[in-house]
Amino acid sequence: MKDLDVLCVGGIVCDLLLSPVGKFIFDQDKTELELLEQKLGGDAANEAIIFGRYGMKVGLAGEMGDDMTGRGLMNYMHESGVDTSNIILRGKTRTSVVMIHENGDRNFLTYGRNTQLINIHDMSMEQLKHTRMVSIGSVHILPTLDPDLPEYLEKAQAAGCITAADMMKRDPRVPEVDIPAIVAHCDYFLPSYIEAKELTGKDIPEEQADEFLAWGAKNVVIKLGEEGCLVRNAQESFRTPIYKTNAVVDTTGAGDNFVASFLTGVLKGWSHKRCAEFASAAGSICVEKVGATAAIESLAQVEARMKEQGRFSQFE
Repeated sequence: MKDLDVLCVGGIVCDLLLSPVGKFIFDQDKTELELLEQKLGGDAANEAIIFGRYGMKVGLAGEMGDDMTGRGLMNYMHESGVDTSNIILRGKTRTSVVMIHENGDRNFLTYGRNTQLINIHDMSMEQLKHTRMVSIGSVHILPTLDPDLPEYLEKAQAAGCITAADMMKRDPRVPEVDIPAIVAHCDYFLPSYIEAKELTGKDIPEEQADEFLAWGAKNVVIKLGEEGCLVRNAQESFRTPIYKTNAVVDTTGAGDNFVASFLTGVLKGWSHKRCAEFASAAGSICVEKVGATAAIESLAQVEARMKEQGRFSQFE
């Protein structure tokens, strides 16, 4: 029996949330904030918390600062049931200032680009033997690990792990990596439409997915924003529309919530249609509170949203 259902690999940061912001803050000397909160953030950390809320045995691999902030976030993860034995503490904690606009959109200021230097030599290959799935939070988030992701994912597959990876837009200061070589070792590749377009040069999601399948991905899930998502592989291709949301308060971490929700379904052995419905429902909930992991509380909560909107009975 595997010790972990999923090992999330990638960014772990401290998010400092500010709201409301906008261009108006530069037109005045002082702005009174309605929100100022410190929270755990980072793609892999967000995914890990959500996996845990769904009852998955989850671990997190990455690097955090050996400082007061980092140790505080480690305690929070312990309390949330996340296995932190694969986290390295060194340097200073990477921090992201999340400026939330009144419509829920956000911009980021980040500190510590050179603080997350984890590489393949820091990764436990033994852990792979005891893990059902490895989820890369985002390609391009850890520039010292990215070049070795093809090797790491290949070893994960050889150890019997399901492999998955999300993307983020590459910072021009970050070296380019061989994305096709990474995708070739992904059982699930889950980019956004913008990222997929940037990688393939194609405008149509189905054509983007075909490109990734040609690179070697077994399953492609493209996040399409307000148009839902596309799931495509050699046997099936379908789109799933979004769910209605009560209010868009903060879109931070929406993609991370979607990915963790879809992959939870994979771990549970659900059909891809059910995975997509569940992830889309989760996406409608996660934007209703401030903070990437503030809204999702349980699997039952997400299924209740599916039932409320008449989209669960097909799976009963």
